[in-house]
Amino acid sequence: MLIRTVAASLALLVVLAVTGAVAGPAWEPEPVGEHLRPATTSTAIGGTTPGAGAPGTTRSVSRR
Repeated sequence: MLIRTVAASLALLVVLAVTGAVAGPAWEPEPVGEHLRPATTSTAIGGTTPGAGAPGTTRSVSRR
């Protein structure tokens, strides 16, 4: 019984390995010629959402 389990596990492993090798992505990466340059060194998150209020404020919701 143990030999059958090991043989079945190895057979499944081989089938999955071959399937992965055949169905895997055929990537051909190319080097990047021009790298992105950030406009600023600041890592602050900015911007506002209209009607959102200041950070840390709470709002109450009432049912009508």
